[in-house]
Amino acid sequence: TFTTLEMLAGTLRQTSTGVITTANVSGGTVYVDAGTLTTANLRGGDARVEWISTITLTNCNVYRGYFDASKGAQARTITNSEVHHGGVINTYNGLDNIVKTTTTKKYGGQVIDVAGAVAYYP
Repeated sequence: TFTTLEMLAGTLRQTSTGVITTANVSGGTVYVDAGTLTTANLRGGDARVEWISTITLTNCNVYRGYFDASKGAQARTITNSEVHHGGVINTYNGLDNIVKTTTTKKYGGQVIDVAGAVAYYP
Protein backbone atom coordinates (compact mmCIF):
# COMPACT_ATOMS: atom_id res chain seq x y z
CA THR A 1 0.00 0.00 0.00
CA PHE A 2 1.22 3.46 -1.00
CA THR A 3 -0.36 6.67 0.23
CA THR A 4 1.59 8.69 -2.33
CA LEU A 5 3.78 7.13 -5.00
CA GLU A 6 6.33 9.51 -6.57
CA MET A 7 7.57 7.84 -9.76
CA LEU A 8 10.49 9.43 -11.63
CA ALA A 9 11.64 6.47 -13.76
CA GLY A 10 11.52 2.71 -13.94
CA THR A 11 8.61 0.29 -13.73
CA LEU A 12 6.10 -0.60 -11.04
CA ARG A 13 3.56 -3.38 -11.56
CA GLN A 14 0.66 -3.67 -9.11
CA THR A 15 -0.62 -7.24 -9.39
CA SER A 16 -2.36 -7.73 -6.06
CA THR A 17 -5.23 -6.19 -4.15
CA GLY A 18 -3.00 -3.41 -2.81
CA VAL A 19 -3.81 0.29 -2.78
CA ILE A 20 -2.11 3.29 -4.37
CA THR A 21 -3.98 6.36 -3.15
CA THR A 22 -2.12 8.86 -5.37
CA ALA A 23 0.39 8.07 -8.11
CA ASN A 24 2.42 11.09 -9.24
CA VAL A 25 4.18 9.80 -12.35
CA SER A 26 6.84 12.04 -13.90
CA GLY A 27 8.61 9.24 -15.76
CA GLY A 28 8.51 5.50 -16.11
CA THR A 29 5.52 3.18 -16.24
CA VAL A 30 3.01 2.13 -13.62
CA TYR A 31 0.99 -0.98 -14.49
CA VAL A 32 -2.20 -1.35 -12.46
CA ASP A 33 -3.30 -4.92 -13.18
CA ALA A 34 -5.28 -5.32 -9.96
CA GLY A 35 -6.07 -3.45 -6.78
CA THR A 36 -6.94 0.19 -6.25
CA LEU A 37 -5.53 3.34 -7.79
CA THR A 38 -7.52 6.35 -6.59
CA THR A 39 -5.74 9.25 -8.33
CA ALA A 40 -3.30 9.17 -11.26
CA ASN A 41 -1.33 12.35 -12.00
CA LEU A 42 0.87 12.05 -15.08
CA ARG A 43 3.34 14.93 -15.29
CA GLY A 44 6.15 14.02 -17.68
CA GLY A 45 6.50 13.22 -21.35
CA ASP A 46 7.85 9.77 -20.44
CA ALA A 47 5.14 9.13 -17.84
CA ARG A 48 2.81 6.22 -18.52
CA VAL A 49 0.05 4.46 -16.61
CA GLU A 50 -1.49 1.26 -17.95
CA TRP A 51 -4.75 0.64 -16.09
CA ILE A 52 -6.46 -2.75 -16.28
CA SER A 53 -7.88 -3.03 -12.74
CA THR A 54 -11.67 -3.14 -12.46
CA ILE A 55 -11.71 -0.87 -9.38
CA THR A 56 -13.05 2.63 -10.14
CA LEU A 57 -10.40 5.28 -10.79
CA THR A 58 -11.58 8.48 -9.10
CA ASN A 59 -9.22 11.01 -10.73
CA CYS A 60 -7.16 10.77 -13.91
CA ASN A 61 -5.13 13.94 -14.54
CA VAL A 62 -2.80 13.84 -17.54
CA TYR A 63 -0.67 16.97 -17.70
CA ARG A 64 1.90 15.20 -19.89
CA GLY A 65 2.31 11.53 -20.66
CA TYR A 66 0.08 8.64 -21.66
CA PHE A 67 -2.79 7.08 -19.72
CA ASP A 68 -3.68 3.77 -21.34
CA ALA A 69 -6.82 1.80 -20.50
CA SER A 70 -7.00 0.12 -23.92
CA LYS A 71 -5.31 -3.17 -23.07
CA GLY A 72 -8.02 -4.84 -20.99
CA ALA A 73 -11.49 -6.09 -21.86
CA GLN A 74 -12.82 -5.50 -18.35
CA ALA A 75 -15.60 -2.96 -17.73
CA ARG A 76 -14.23 -0.05 -15.70
CA THR A 77 -15.17 3.43 -14.53
CA ILE A 78 -13.27 6.74 -14.40
CA THR A 79 -15.06 9.33 -12.27
CA ASN A 80 -13.12 12.52 -13.17
CA SER A 81 -10.55 13.04 -15.91
CA GLU A 82 -8.65 15.86 -17.52
CA VAL A 83 -6.03 16.07 -20.24
CA HIS A 84 -3.57 18.88 -21.00
CA HIS A 85 -1.27 19.74 -23.91
CA GLY A 86 1.26 16.93 -24.21
CA GLY A 87 -1.05 14.36 -22.65
CA VAL A 88 -3.09 11.44 -23.99
CA ILE A 89 -5.99 9.54 -22.44
CA ASN A 90 -6.78 6.31 -24.30
CA THR A 91 -9.93 4.51 -23.14
CA TYR A 92 -10.69 2.69 -26.39
CA ASN A 93 -10.48 -1.05 -25.68
CA GLY A 94 -12.68 -2.22 -28.56
CA LEU A 95 -15.66 -2.97 -26.33
CA ASP A 96 -16.85 0.53 -25.40
CA ASN A 97 -17.22 -0.56 -21.76
CA ILE A 98 -15.03 2.02 -20.01
CA VAL A 99 -17.39 4.57 -18.50
CA LYS A 100 -16.44 8.18 -17.74
CA THR A 101 -18.86 9.46 -15.10
CA THR A 102 -18.09 13.06 -16.08
CA THR A 103 -16.89 14.36 -19.43
CA THR A 104 -13.11 14.67 -19.72
CA LYS A 105 -11.97 18.25 -19.18
CA LYS A 106 -9.79 19.16 -22.14
CA TYR A 107 -7.00 21.72 -21.86
CA GLY A 108 -5.14 20.45 -24.91
CA GLY A 109 -3.82 16.97 -25.57
CA GLN A 110 -5.64 13.99 -27.04
CA VAL A 111 -8.52 11.73 -26.06
CA ILE A 112 -8.98 8.37 -27.77
CA ASP A 113 -12.29 6.77 -26.87
CA VAL A 114 -13.81 5.21 -29.99
CA ALA A 115 -12.37 3.18 -32.87
CA GLY A 116 -10.19 5.29 -35.08
CA ALA A 117 -11.22 8.54 -33.39
CA VAL A 118 -8.54 10.71 -31.89
CA ALA A 119 -9.71 14.09 -30.68
CA TYR A 120 -7.02 16.75 -30.53
CA TYR A 121 -7.52 19.82 -28.42
CA PRO A 122 -5.42 22.97 -28.76
